[in-house]
Amino acid sequence: MKNSLPILAVAIILSGCSYALDQLGLTDKPSNRELDPLQQKLSSEINFKTLRGGALKTCADCHTSGSLNVNSESSVIQNKLDIWRAVETDSMPPKSKGYKSLSNCDKAALQWWLNATASDRKLYKEIAACSPKQPLPSPSPQNPADETWTDGPLNFATFKEKIVEPKCLKCHSSEKAKETVLETYLDFKFKGLFILPIEQNALYFLVSPGAEDKKMMPPRTSTIAPLTEKELSYLKRWLEVGAPETADQTTQDFTEFKFRGDDHE
Repeated sequence: MKNSLPILAVAIILSGCSYALDQLGLTDKPSNRELDPLQQKLSSEINFKTLRGGALKTCADCHTSGSLNVNSESSVIQNKLDIWRAVETDSMPPKSKGYKSLSNCDKAALQWWLNATASDRKLYKEIAACSPKQPLPSPSPQNPADETWTDGPLNFATFKEKIVEPKCLKCHSSEKAKETVLETYLDFKFKGLFILPIEQNALYFLVSPGAEDKKMMPPRTSTIAPLTEKELSYLKRWLEVGAPETADQTTQDFTEFKFRGDDHE
C-alpha cells in the first residue's frame, strides 16, 4: 500500500497538468496542431466560413464595403457571376498588385459553392481538383472520347440531349425563361433559329466564340462552359442539312422563319 502512494500522487499531479502538457506537445493525445494544414482543409466542409479563409481571403483586402462585400454571404451570392468570371479568368486577385491566382482547388471549391443550394454539403476532399493525384477538370472538355456522339446521326434529339439540356435549359426552360423558351423542336423553329445560310443563323452566331460578350450563349459570366469545337461543328452540320428533327428526315427550308432579335434580348 505504501509503495502505491507515490504512483498515485504522480498520477494525480499529471492529470492536473494534462492541459498544459498537451499544449506543449508532451502527451500522446492527438491535437489539431499535429494535423497537416492540407489535411485539415481537405477534411473541412465547403461553406462560406471556410471560403472566407480560402478562396475569398485575398478579396477581403479590398472588397469589404459597397456593392461587393466578401464578408457578407448575401453580397457574395448577389455578385456571384461577376466574382466567378474574375476568378475564372485570373483577373482577380490582381497579379499587378502582387497577388497570386487562386489554386485549382480553391477555384473548384468556390465554383461548387456558388452553384450549390443551401442544403448541399460537400467536403474539400470530395472535389477532384483538391486531390493531388487529380487535376482540375477543364471547363470545356476536349477529350475526343467524350464527344464521339458528334460523329453520329444529325437530329434534334441528339442536339437537345448533348447541347441544349446541359448548356441552355438552365435559363431557357419553360419554368425559368420569361420569353425565349427553347425546349422543343417547334420552339427553335418558330424563333427562326434554323434559317440559312449559316452566316445569317442567329443560333450559330450566339454560341460561337466570335459573338459579342453581352450576346454570347451561354453567357461569359455563367459557370456553364461554352460549346466545344466538336459541338459547334455538329450544330453547324445539322443546321446546314436543314436541321432535321429525325435522322431520316429530308432537308427542310426554314427561310420563311425570320429571326426576331427582340426575342433574345
